[in-house]
Amino acid sequence: MSKTVANALTMVNKPEYESTIYFITMVNKFFDCMNVTTVMEWERKRNDDLPPYSDANDIRFKWLKEGFLDKWYKDVEQPGLTAKQEACRLSRPTMAGCHLIVNTFVDVATYLLSKDGVKYILSGKFNQDPVEELFSK
Repeated sequence: MSKTVANALTMVNKPEYESTIYFITMVNKFFDCMNVTTVMEWERKRNDDLPPYSDANDIRFKWLKEGFLDKWYKDVEQPGLTAKQEACRLSRPTMAGCHLIVNTFVDVATYLLSKDGVKYILSGKFNQDPVEELFSK
């Protein structure tokens, strides 16, 4: 699921690919916003979703909560879907997990950015790898 795949599908120019292209684009942007790992990566990759978070009012915070989460919640709760459509959408537990991750990250990041001395946040450093490593032994 990458921007490259979405762009390739766009070049095919088939209307039946539109929702897949949209889904891939949204998920790719979500992963980019949540995986900022270095200060300069965004310049090298020319990707406006990868700069470090340096302002509590960064528009990506709003997009994560409203453009991504709210949109997907509406899709999950959409009534009248067929069984096949139900099977293709994100599950409620998956959405609850996304909700927890996004809201926690946005709240912690905006709080930290409001403190003196915090210049930027790298979202990719917020992960559960240390916890998984501890319990995998």
